[in-house]
Amino acid sequence: MSMLGPTVARRYHAVASHAVFSDSNRAEASPSIEGSGSPSFHRNLELLFSKVARLASLPLMADRILRLPLDQQFSGRALVEVIKSDPAMTASIMRRVNSSYFGMTRKVSDLSRAANLLGAYELRNLALTVLVKRMFDRPAHYGRYDREALWRHCLAVAVSARKIARVTGAVPQHEAYVSGLMHHVGTLLIDLHMRSRFCQLIELLEDGSSTYLQERRLLSFDQSQLGEYIVRLWNFPAKVAEAIRYHEYPHEYLGEHEKLVYVVSLADYLCSRAGMTALGVFNTKPPADIAYATLGIDRVALAIIWDDLLNHLAQATSF
Repeated sequence: MSMLGPTVARRYHAVASHAVFSDSNRAEASPSIEGSGSPSFHRNLELLFSKVARLASLPLMADRILRLPLDQQFSGRALVEVIKSDPAMTASIMRRVNSSYFGMTRKVSDLSRAANLLGAYELRNLALTVLVKRMFDRPAHYGRYDREALWRHCLAVAVSARKIARVTGAVPQHEAYVSGLMHHVGTLLIDLHMRSRFCQLIELLEDGSSTYLQERRLLSFDQSQLGEYIVRLWNFPAKVAEAIRYHEYPHEYLGEHEKLVYVVSLADYLCSRAGMTALGVFNTKPPADIAYATLGIDRVALAIIWDDLLNHLAQATSF
């Protein structure tokens, strides 16, 4: 247990909150850049982000999926019809449903049946996973960086965040998953659309030195800021955008969704600690004690999360 950092050796007695958030909590206004700096700096940064956004439009399918009103009574029929319009996506989802990851006792041959078994939230997350994976399809390497490894890290964090949410009950599992899935979308966009600067960044990275600090020195912004801006444009819930923005530095977060921020931060750290890093270097800091306390994670809960991560990570990321 000591390998996970000093916080793991302590016991916590905080009770996890069972907060439930609705999908209607989206950012209605246009995204803006927050943080220190002059007004002109923010204007220039927003211009840069808007240029990246024009190059990185979300597929129409994803926008249709995100705009579907899901709730506990939603049958999934509308979602199934949207997914069926993309045969390749349907095939990918059915392969995943019938993989050992879900452990179905019988083969599921129909998407509607899969929706009934998994639920609308799980089916939507599978569809989003297929769409996000397509953004990583073109291989790329530089130094220790591998774009395919970044994809595996994102999927691993999504699965791990959902596991943390399940064990603690702190946040809805589907929100934890999608926040983890998208937490490094800013990195991918810098890689795709600012390639030369991205390669310079990779050369600067080293174990123990936080990536976001190097990004700010080299680029004047970090990937989490870009990621937040982009997912707000893509109509992801505001709480998901906030988790993406602050998962690398949760101590700076002052909003009402700190549990989701902590869930993604912890999942990111655990996956990196297990050897599935984002950029080929181990420089993810362990969460502060307050993260474990806020989520109600004691040594027993952390052991369950960690053991499950080690036992199922390879299986979970073979999408």
